Amino acid sequence: MIKARNYTAKLPAVAMLSGLVALAFGAAPAAHASSISFNSNADITVQACAYGRGAAAIAQAEAQAAAELAAFVKGPALLQLNEVADSLTTTSAAEATQWVQSLQEASQSGITVANLFVQSGQPWLQGSDTCVSMTLVRGTDVGGADALDGDIVWDDASREVAVVVNGEGWPNKAKGLSAQQVAEVDGLRRAVSQVVGVWLQQNYSQYSNSSIEQTNDEVNESLKDVVAQQLHTRSNGLVKRWQLLDTQMLSDGGVKLTLEAVVEKQELAQAAQDILTAIGSPRVRVMAPQPLADHLRLWLNQQGIEVSENASLLVNANADVRVSGNSARLHLGVQVEDAAGNLYGQWNNNPALLALPNKTGIHRDLLDVHLSHEQQRAALANALYEAFTQMVAQGGLIHEIAIARRYLSSTAELPGVLQTIGGVRDVQVGGNEQLVTAQLRYNGSAAELASVLSQVLPPLLAAPLPQARIDNAYKIKFL
Repeated sequence: MIKARNYTAKLPAVAMLSGLVALAFGAAPAAHASSISFNSNADITVQACAYGRGAAAIAQAEAQAAAELAAFVKGPALLQLNEVADSLTTTSAAEATQWVQSLQEASQSGITVANLFVQSGQPWLQGSDTCVSMTLVRGTDVGGADALDGDIVWDDASREVAVVVNGEGWPNKAKGLSAQQVAEVDGLRRAVSQVVGVWLQQNYSQYSNSSIEQTNDEVNESLKDVVAQQLHTRSNGLVKRWQLLDTQMLSDGGVKLTLEAVVEKQELAQAAQDILTAIGSPRVRVMAPQPLADHLRLWLNQQGIEVSENASLLVNANADVRVSGNSARLHLGVQVEDAAGNLYGQWNNNPALLALPNKTGIHRDLLDVHLSHEQQRAALANALYEAFTQMVAQGGLIHEIAIARRYLSSTAELPGVLQTIGGVRDVQVGGNEQLVTAQLRYNGSAAELASVLSQVLPPLLAAPLPQARIDNAYKIKFL
């Protein structure tokens, strides 16, 4: 979300801003805008408010302000600018009109308006609401192509983006790869990584969890690496074509290549969106005693995280009230793991933060206070975010596959076939006389994986596979 302080940051694409609230905040409490105005320099300012206090309310108000700016630019901005033209003192009315027209034309044609800047002031309280002001600064260029990252030129009207990269490699005898082949793979990975970095720079705020604080002009390098790594493992279709520009020999039999790679933007954007959704808004199942379970489900929903009894990613939690004299303190622990027992992250509260007089129902009171305390809430949100990122970085959740042995003519080649699936990692195959089982990591859904299995398994089959059955969102059965 946008940090609650004075700053200047890049505004997300005006043509996409109207969906920002729904994408980033899901079912968060409604916000409402109060006013939009021009200042003497033709900057456009909006004030928006959201019910509540703290980071979540600030984020909701800022998201609403951004959406109001987008809607206003598409609508009456030019008319209202003309009404106040006489008050423009630091710029000509003609320049201001041209600027607003360029915003409207770009928005209506669907072209991303890059390099626009918003300024957000300190939030203030107004009754039971938290309010913010956001200003769209006049004067920045909205041309169709900009050099955004090194040699990358991002033309929003084009489906492709070209990037020149270097790749280095040395012979890999274990995999039977030459230095040239290793260098080519390295270069294509770097090409995808660079384009991912530019895409994240422009679009991160639209797909991030509302509890994660990150300004639009800062891209977390570790996040970029995770997304780029995952896209590279399933990069079919991302690099449309490439050509070799230069070759240099390195010591110890190595080679350095210079490549020009053309990356398909739409496929990359969709794949990156899927990965960011897995990190920012995954589907989880809560495993905790009452009343902690209800408190966590509500809290997770407020953070934009879907809670489902069929999810294979688990949030396990426990809460223990410890009494000393007449005071009670809460010891709260949360772990994120998958159904196979792999731990991705954990968090423990700070029991010393507060103590309440011991009484009936103190358990619920302490939970309410700790999960609403801004410091504790931010710490838990960041711990969950890091856990979700770790899960994606490791290759996704563990999926279990069970195939009745009678359908397979050969099992010896099964591990190799499964390894050929884009995005699959850590394949382990076992079973018994009746059943062949496999465990593997995959960042996509079980339904997506089941569809891919139906396409890659036929060469190993003795009989047609039945319809796949999916249990608990991660178990795929062909029985």
